[in-house]
Amino acid sequence: MSQESDRHPPAPETRESLRHEMSAGFRRAIGLTALGTILPGAGLTQTRSRRLGWTLLGLFLALLALVAYPLLTQGTVATALDVISRPALVQAIGFGFAVCGLVWCASIVLTAIRARPPQLDTRRVQLLTAFTTVMVLLIAALSNTVAQNTTVTKDT
Repeated sequence: MSQESDRHPPAPETRESLRHEMSAGFRRAIGLTALGTILPGAGLTQTRSRRLGWTLLGLFLALLALVAYPLLTQGTVATALDVISRPALVQAIGFGFAVCGLVWCASIVLTAIRARPPQLDTRRVQLLTAFTTVMVLLIAALSNTVAQNTTVTKDT
């Protein structure tokens, strides 16, 4: 007796199904890259680098909680005055923003690489590369601005 799969061999992939698959893979790669730009590591959680993604996302959320705690308990003004009155802390925050920005940019690039389907055509690869570059420049500019502002604040 033959099995069901022997009676109906898989249909050859048509040009339309390949185009649809490529389009869906491209949209997924763009979406995951955007997600990784909003939340560091979040896009990686849906790729082969799942562990790294969850680690980065967990570190980001822990850092967010660390920053939110004094803001919620002491208030914004008291926390800001406390931080500004300690130049070493301001310098450490600036350095931390620079390092976090570098790691964040690397995770965006890695997300784009890991999420990109292998059969993507050249035009879509270029679009994904351009989108990734814009996202990296956005985060790099933000990190650089914060690091520069902390240096100016420390020196003042």
